[in-house]
Amino acid sequence: LPRLAPEHVAAWLHEVAPEADAARAQELYRLTEGQPLFVVEALRLGARDRDRSSWTHGPHAVLDERLGSLSAEARAVLEVAAVLGREFTRDSVAAVSGTSRDRVHEALSDALTASILVPTAEAGRFRFSHVLLRDRLYHELLPSVREGLHFHAGAHAADSGEMQSAAHHLFQGAGAVPFERVAQVALAAAESAL
Repeated sequence: LPRLAPEHVAAWLHEVAPEADAARAQELYRLTEGQPLFVVEALRLGARDRDRSSWTHGPHAVLDERLGSLSAEARAVLEVAAVLGREFTRDSVAAVSGTSRDRVHEALSDALTASILVPTAEAGRFRFSHVLLRDRLYHELLPSVREGLHFHAGAHAADSGEMQSAAHHLFQGAGAVPFERVAQVALAAAESAL
């Protein structure tokens, strides 16, 4: 969605909180920069927290509040999904994480309920509801953990014959992968593209 103009953010705020003044509308716009996800989350948090202490900490606080509603297991599953990209399949998450499909299904169901994920038209395929949610999970991973997950994602993609995806993940996980393996997969990806 495109960013909202200040007057649209103000109108939305007044619809939710008719008592809000122009200063509060300006503050909401400053914090959210008109990003619809942040406006929705700030209004949701503001409705619960009338002194505004939660949502005045900015976009990261909004994302952390949303992600904080997940169980540790659901969050771990979503971290693997974040490495796979904005869209991913349940089976890929299960294969890369080494978690059973049933447990992955439960975790993804929790994330769907929390509106962190949305289903796609393809059965078993999901998408982060906003790229910033995916990015927050991805960038919070320790570099060594991220590299290891990319390595496993690359190995899974190579085993599935998805050589371009395998090359991408193996390059991203280069610290966890022998260079020869990265070169082999990159060559196979190049050959498959011809």
